[in-house]
Amino acid sequence: MPNKRYSKRGISIIIVIVLLIVGLIAIKTDSLKKELDRKETELTTLEQKTQEARESTQDIKNEIIYRETDEYIEDRAREDLGLRREDDIILVPKDE
Repeated sequence: MPNKRYSKRGISIIIVIVLLIVGLIAIKTDSLKKELDRKETELTTLEQKTQEARESTQDIKNEIIYRETDEYIEDRAREDLGLRREDDIILVPKDE
């Protein structure tokens, strides 16, 4: 009879150890899932910022190209210096 009692006790200890291991694995899995979710959110945010930076870079490149054109120089001369072409028609509002 003592053999059965030790067997039951041994099985009980093994079951408790297995349950503890399963519990620890479950806790670690949950922790890793939360960390993965945080990393995915961070990645999405960084991808959005990267896309915004690319768009901003393209806008700046387009502005540089525009500023190297005669059209830009003419626009600046009109706005800053008040220069006009000979064939421009200037409309002056009537004073009321």
